[in-house]
Order: sequence, then C-alpha cells, then structure tokens
Amino acid sequence: MRSISHILLITVPILLLLLSGFSFISLKQLLRQKRPLILKYGIPAIYWGYSLFILFYFIYLFIYPKSAATSTNYSTYFFFNTILITDLVVKLIMTLVLIPYYSLKLFKINRLSLIWSGVVICVGVVLTVIFGATSGVSRIRVEKVEIGCKGLPGAFDGLKIIQLSDIHLGSFNGNHYVLKKAIEKINALQPDLILFTGDLVNNFSYELDGYKEVFKPLVAKLGKYSILGNHDYGDYFNWEEAGKKQDNFNKIEAAHGQFGFTLLENNAVPVINKGDTIFIVGVENWGHPPFPQYANLDKALEHVPAGAFKILLTHDPAHWESKVAGERNIQLTLSGHTHGSQLGVDIAGVEFSPIYFTRKKWGGLYRHQSQYLYVNRGLGTIGLNFRIDMLPEVTEITLTKN
Repeated sequence: MRSISHILLITVPILLLLLSGFSFISLKQLLRQKRPLILKYGIPAIYWGYSLFILFYFIYLFIYPKSAATSTNYSTYFFFNTILITDLVVKLIMTLVLIPYYSLKLFKINRLSLIWSGVVICVGVVLTVIFGATSGVSRIRVEKVEIGCKGLPGAFDGLKIIQLSDIHLGSFNGNHYVLKKAIEKINALQPDLILFTGDLVNNFSYELDGYKEVFKPLVAKLGKYSILGNHDYGDYFNWEEAGKKQDNFNKIEAAHGQFGFTLLENNAVPVINKGDTIFIVGVENWGHPPFPQYANLDKALEHVPAGAFKILLTHDPAHWESKVAGERNIQLTLSGHTHGSQLGVDIAGVEFSPIYFTRKKWGGLYRHQSQYLYVNRGLGTIGLNFRIDMLPEVTEITLTKN
C-alpha cells in the first residue's frame, strides 16, 4: 500500500476544512428557518464531528500507513477512501451553490431553493456511490470483440480467447462470490485460451489464501497463461527486510501455477493447433514512471520466429504505445491496469471515463495499422471500493483471418 505523499497531507486537510466551512454556510441557510432546538444545534454538532473525524482519520493514515497495509484492512481502507471522495464531492457541490445564492441576493426570488437543489444533487451522488459499491462491483459484463488479424494461421481462425485482468484478490476481502460468478461465465463460453494480464493481488501473498479451489474449475482447450502486474511485486510497501519482500514475491509467482496458469516472465510459449503455431509472449510490468519497468521484450521474443503470429501480454497499455505499436511485428496485444478508473458514463453507446485525460488508451479495442491493442477494464477494484458505470469485465475475443 502506498503511503500518502507529503503534498497530499497538506493539501487534502486544507481542502477538507475549506469545503467543510463553505458547505456549512449552505447548511446554516437551511437551519435559519424555525427548527426544533435539537435540530438547530444537533445537526451542526454532528456535521462538524463527522468532518473532523474524516480529517483526523486521513492524517492518521499518513502517520501510520502500515495500519492500512494488510489485506485484512483493505476493505476498511478502501471504504474510507470512498467516503473521503464522496465527502469532497458533496461539499464541493454545496460550496458551489453559494455562488448563485449570493449573486442573486438583490433579486426577489426564492434563493433557498438553490440550496435545496444542491441537497438533491448531493443525495443523487451518495445514492450513485452506494449503487456502485454494491451492484456495481458484482455485476459482471462480458465484452465480446471480434478481430480480423493479418497473418493468423488457418487452424486458429475463430480462436476464442478469454481475457481477465486486475483481479486484486485482497480487495474481495475473502468473498469468493464475484470470482466464482466470473468463472461460471467463462466456462460457459468454452474458451480456447484464457489469458490473464496481471495484478492478481494488491500487495501481499496472503491475499491468495483460500483461492486455489476457486480457480480450479477454469478450463481452456489450448491452455491458460498469465503475467504479472505492477501490484504483484510488493513494491507498494516499505519492507523491513529485502528477504521478506522476495519471499512474498516468490509466493505470488508460485500461485499462478497453483491456480492452473503458466506464468510468463519475459518469455514466450508456442501454442499448437492442428499443425499450426502461434506464440503467446508475456512480459513483466512496464509503465511510465513511477510505475516499474521490468519488461524485456527483446528477451521475450528471442526464440520466436520473426514472421510468427504473436499475442503479447503486457499489463500496462502504455507499453504498447511506447514500445510496440509501429515498432514490433506483434499483431495483438492484451493489457489491463487502468480499471477504466472504475468510473465512467455510457451515453448512446459512447463510453467515457475521466482517466481519458491521463491515458488515451484506457479501455476497449485500439488499432495502429494492422496491430491491435485490447485494454480490459479489470475484474476487481483498487483504492476505491466502487465501480460506477464501469462494470467488472470478462473479455471474449474471437480472432478471424482478414
């Protein structure tokens, strides 16, 4: 778990106090009407008690980051993050309504209705977050994609691939429901290949406990292959000893095999079907700083024929943009990592996520000439325990000849 930066320690409390103060002004306008004393004085007491709790708990997490760095505390930590973000949004709305409230002071209109409008919007925000934290994290979407691939061998025409990504077992807090539901859907699709593109855990090997039997039913005719994601290295924790970090990493590596997957770490394997061959190439994590760059694409391709059809598994889509598209003879790349920010909106089939402002390749299918990239939106959650219009994803990819 990453500790909170010193910049955030300063800016977030200041922002919290400012928004709390301004939104309290809005609240006071509602309490100016005749109210029972218990409401007139009780509501402000509850408001400031809650606001100060949020503030001090945030500071506590900065001073004692390890208190939130175990898998047993992930749900609590992510729940607090969700409350914090919701609190900031709600108070920002109640602050913004003060602008028209005071701007229209000279006009004879019911300005109090502006405050009540803000309250209604805030209720909508809270209900949306609650929906995203309950139904949003458990309703799995099966995204079906068909890709016409240049150079695909004839025996692989119609190849059905299931892609999984970003499971983040620690975020499930021992609840197997979503994963079992996903596995049932996958097996019903009868895939030829199952490919997992990283982030099996949040940080720690003990997040894996109890999941071996859950993964056991997964079946694929031509094999199951996986890679590591940035969260699988244990880099987001200040280990007291290098040996403990290495032991944690070794257990995460071993779990892939125990779960029935062949883990690829800068290497490739041939997949043979009716005399034809394609190669699954898997690299370690590569991302723009501060994300680690452990991938070695040259090493991974060392024993792969130049003209072979290749499917590259690389966790971060930034790797495809920087090192693959237009530079390597790799026909299809599968990635994850972005989660689609776990937040989006879909209007008339046009999907948008705020992560677009930092990553143009954040979810779905992308193309550069005859090269394709598919970015899976992830199955689990990280940081915030909700998904708002960005459902957990299982991807069914069907490959066809051009």
